[in-house]
Amino acid sequence: MSYAECESLESKVNVSDKIPTTISISPQEVNVGVGQEVTFGGLLQCPTGPLAGKRVYLVVEGKEVASAVTDDSGRWSIAYKFEKAGTYKVKAAYKGE
Repeated sequence: MSYAECESLESKVNVSDKIPTTISISPQEVNVGVGQEVTFGGLLQCPTGPLAGKRVYLVVEGKEVASAVTDDSGRWSIAYKFEKAGTYKVKAAYKGE
């Protein structure tokens, strides 16, 4: 008995000249009153470790509202005050370099 030849399915490989990064944000969910400040924070890193001295943006409902620079540990912190009642989508963004 012999075996028939075969091929695997194709594998997709994306090659970039940029090092991938990740950014976290907390709190994930919080309840506050109108006019109260929320402090958001997180970590910016790449596969080899944290990224220091990089600008991170706080984005509320698709609009950049504030920014901060990461510390030596890649951590960032931004306080933001919500002036109107509602439910908001908030995220952190790093634009790369």
